[in-house]
Amino acid sequence: MSLADERALLNTLMSERAIPLSQVPKRLHSVKDQLCLSGACALLIPPGKRSHYLVLRNPAQVEKRLESLAVVDLEEGASVRALSIQANQDSKRGGRLPYVLLNVLGSEAVPWSCTKCSEPKALPMLEMGFAGLILREPDDEMAWQPHGPVIFVENREAWVTLSARLPDALQGAAVIRYEGWLSKRLIAHIRRWKQAQIWLFADFDPVGFANLKALREQGIDARMLIPEISDQVLKTCMSEAIWNNNLGLIAGVNTWIHQASLAERELWQILCEKGAALEHELIAGLAELHWRV
Repeated sequence: MSLADERALLNTLMSERAIPLSQVPKRLHSVKDQLCLSGACALLIPPGKRSHYLVLRNPAQVEKRLESLAVVDLEEGASVRALSIQANQDSKRGGRLPYVLLNVLGSEAVPWSCTKCSEPKALPMLEMGFAGLILREPDDEMAWQPHGPVIFVENREAWVTLSARLPDALQGAAVIRYEGWLSKRLIAHIRRWKQAQIWLFADFDPVGFANLKALREQGIDARMLIPEISDQVLKTCMSEAIWNNNLGLIAGVNTWIHQASLAERELWQILCEKGAALEHELIAGLAELHWRV
C-alpha cells in the first residue's frame, strides 16, 4: 500500500460518502479497519442494498487524516528517494536509484573512456583516497568503460588492502567494491566493458561462485582471483556456517562449474568436499600469498 492509495480512498469517501466494500482493495483493508475502529466510518448495509458498504460517519476525522497525508512540493527531477518519501513516507519503498555508484581504488594502469571523451584517461584519485564513478543506464552517452584489468572485491576491508597484495600481472588494476551480490544492473554495465579484463575476488563459497556464474552466463569472460591455498589454511580457517547458509546455490553452480577454469574447478571441488567456505578477507591477509594467475 502507498500513501497515494490511501489518499485516493479517503478522497473517494469524502465525495461519495459510501463505498462498496468490494471496491476497497485488499491492500487498504488495514486502513479500512482503522477508520472503523476510530469511528470515522462504519461497515453497514445501506437501505435498498444487499452488500456491505464503507460508510462515512465523521467527515472531520477523515479530513484531518487527509491533511496528515498531504504531500510537499518537490522540484522537477527530484531524487528517487525524495519522491519515495513524498509518496510513502519511506525512502526505501520507491523506484530503484537511476545510477550505479562505484568506488574505485588503484587504477593507475587502467584508463577509462566514454563516448564524449577524446581519448581514454585515468580516473582522478585523491591522495589516500579513491575515485567515485557514477554509471547511469548502460546506453548513456557518458557510460564509462575501463581499458585494462578490473577486480571486483566483495567487501570493504579486502577492497582497501588488496592493491598492495596483487601479483605483478595485475599491478595498477582498478579495484572496485561491491556488497555480496553483483546486481543485474551492474552486470549490464560490465557487459559493455569490451576492453576490460574482469576478475572477481569474493568469498570462496556458493555465493562467490554464483556471482562468477552470473557473469559468465552474460558472456563476460570473468575469472576468479585464486591463490595457492595451503593444507594448514584448509584445516584451520574454513567456515561450515557460511557454506551451510547458502546450500541452495550449490546445485546451480554444479550445473555450470565444468565451464570454469582449472583453478576454479579445483577450488570448488575442495570446498564441496570440505562442506565449508573460505572468506576472502582472510586470503588477502595471508603472510605468504601466491596467486594462480
